[in-house]
Amino acid sequence: IDINNFKGYHGNHSINFNIPDGNTEGSGLNILVGENNSGKSTVFEALEFIKDSTKKDPSTLLNKSDPAIILNDLSIEVTYTGNLTN
Repeated sequence: IDINNFKGYHGNHSINFNIPDGNTEGSGLNILVGENNSGKSTVFEALEFIKDSTKKDPSTLLNKSDPAIILNDLSIEVTYTGNLTN
């Protein structure tokens, strides 16, 4: 997932998730660990926004740390890989 100027994420941030290898139990397990207010929940909110963007006004999700950031600077990109049918 690439998150750009979404909520607490200022600038572009890429997060690579583990992909199940099909053989090793738990090989696709991903655990988000961090201090309070470090952006763990924001990753899930970004995924939820991709799933159903009509539930929230995008302007309320824009990172506010830089007044020069405009709505066109907000983006979320998710790339799915692996065996998508399973």
